[in-house]
Amino acid sequence: MDNHSETTEALTPMAEPSTANEGPGESNTSEPSEGEKAPRNSSNYAETIGKILRSLTAFGLMGFSSVLYLQQLRGKWVDKFIIGNTLDIEARNLLLLTLVLGAGFAMVLPGAFLLWKRSQAAVERIQRLARILSPLVVVGAIPAIFRWKPWTEEPIGLSVAILVVGFILEKTLRLSLEAFPENRWRGLAHRLIAIRDRFPRLTHYAPLLIVVAGSLFYAIFMSVMALRLHWRLETRAFDLGGYQSLFVNALSGHPFRCPANVMPTGDWSSLKGHAEISIYALLPLYALYPRAETLLVIQSSLLGLAAIPLFLTLARHLPRSLAAVVALGYLAFPSLQAANLFDFHMQPVAIFFVLWVIYFLDARRYVWLAIALPIALGCREDIGIGLTIGAIFLVFSGYRPIAGAIVALVSVCYFVVMKFILMPMAGEWWFENIYKDLFPPGQATYFGVVKTLLTNPIFVLKTLLTQDKLIHILRILTPVFFLPLRRTALWWLLIPGAFFTILTTGYKPTVSPTFQYVGHWIPYLFVATGLALAAIGKYQGKIHQAAASITLIVVTLACTYNWGAMMQRNHMVAGWGRVQLGPLTEEEKVKLQQLEELIALIPVDASVGASETEHPHFYQQITVQTLRYSYDKPDYILYRINTGKFGSDHGKKQVNEGNYVQIESRGPFILLERKDRISKN
Repeated sequence: MDNHSETTEALTPMAEPSTANEGPGESNTSEPSEGEKAPRNSSNYAETIGKILRSLTAFGLMGFSSVLYLQQLRGKWVDKFIIGNTLDIEARNLLLLTLVLGAGFAMVLPGAFLLWKRSQAAVERIQRLARILSPLVVVGAIPAIFRWKPWTEEPIGLSVAILVVGFILEKTLRLSLEAFPENRWRGLAHRLIAIRDRFPRLTHYAPLLIVVAGSLFYAIFMSVMALRLHWRLETRAFDLGGYQSLFVNALSGHPFRCPANVMPTGDWSSLKGHAEISIYALLPLYALYPRAETLLVIQSSLLGLAAIPLFLTLARHLPRSLAAVVALGYLAFPSLQAANLFDFHMQPVAIFFVLWVIYFLDARRYVWLAIALPIALGCREDIGIGLTIGAIFLVFSGYRPIAGAIVALVSVCYFVVMKFILMPMAGEWWFENIYKDLFPPGQATYFGVVKTLLTNPIFVLKTLLTQDKLIHILRILTPVFFLPLRRTALWWLLIPGAFFTILTTGYKPTVSPTFQYVGHWIPYLFVATGLALAAIGKYQGKIHQAAASITLIVVTLACTYNWGAMMQRNHMVAGWGRVQLGPLTEEEKVKLQQLEELIALIPVDASVGASETEHPHFYQQITVQTLRYSYDKPDYILYRINTGKFGSDHGKKQVNEGNYVQIESRGPFILLERKDRISKN
């Protein structure tokens, strides 16, 4: 299965079901008796009436839906109407009247045509036209799912609405595409072949060029959005400040030292939390401009460029145009954008390297695989679990059994050695507690979780039945129209994401679709989506594949409009809550300048304790602690007023106890210096 021609077959459209006049009676060449003619004529008449009624009903629904679409474009009443069914009586009656008139008018025209022609051919033409136009029955629902205000507190309702629209759209698209005359399909195929033959290189590379352009747009756009959040002081010590501390210390010769959130601090101490070895692969880029801004740009760029290996992988199993559709859908994925805008994390960064691993494995580029695999594993210790599961999929599918087995073995060995041997040498950490409700008595470990999964699946199922987890699943699978679930074998590729999110029980961010943990879903989810489309084309035909692809585009656009950062940015949620993505105001620019002026007063070799959102803006000092967690009597304290437990409470306490003295302030920011340090100076 090295290219899409090997995995998809050029199937002809499904034949129309046999009608009554094509039954066994027609195979008899003898003249039927008078008693046989009457029932057959009666059956034909009833069938014709049925066709007419179905066709006219379809036209009526299309007229009804089209008028509803137009009505929703004319005012602001729609939001309140969707939220609370709020519409005064006169307006509601007028709406109903126009809908009925629209349905009636749409039925009158084909009805008049049938009365004029009075022939079986006319009935067939109207039926064919009704099928071709049948996708119009959903057009009335389109404005509703492309309005963000009514759905801000209704993620379940929006998901269901989008899925229902998608289901009807896919079914009607199949009818529509099947109803087109075969000679039209042949003519279109000939024209496409002529274009391909005339411009072979252009038609071959155009999908890739589109994906590359989309990747670059994503990288630039999301970098700008992420930088705006940082300069608006909406990034945090947890976790951008922590990674800034890791990179600064690595650049200064202190490996895996992170005073921001690991105390007591020291070289190698952060390994007790996570083994993010691959920060050293990114360190040369960071060294070009060693600030938090660089990390944000690196993350956005890698997430955007990850669409390229995704496309290259899927183009081996799908027509290149459909591979581009899935790759662009990845870039539009709302949870990808949310994770991108929530500080900096290695799980999203790993997506880039994991997708290259998948491509090199699929394409038998084993030398490149040997380079990409260690970097992917080094992004974080738990990335190895996802790669193990994905590689096992290749083993049991028989597609790349030997290479898959090797990758699975390397990945699982790396995880076990790193997680259970090397990391404990640096100290203990709390992360396993996110599975606390799945721990069997006396075994609070990953192995205990696996034992519970295998021995008590009913209990595990009970832990999944929460509203937060339902929302998570809908937010993850709705943008891909649940396509991976259509092929049972592809469910295996959903295990990594499920294991690190909906199976957790003790940590809210892991079950939220707006945190970094969605990075465990994304590479496998979109590979599975592409393979699902390939399977539809192979086993159900090109028409079903085209209908599913068009529906996927509509569903993805609806989801990214409501939950993403690109189409409307009024209610984008990333991490803990809603984020503002517009340009900085003058007040915000002044505030940023005031913070930078205070930071410039602190000696480079001094230790600092900073409040939560100010912490990531330190880039010269190697010891920058968070006032919330890792305070260890730093030389200076910088906090913003009214930040409570995240900074100001601690700063005020130190002043009141006489440990620190305020030496400067700028706007809402206060700079303290340790009292004994002042006396020495």
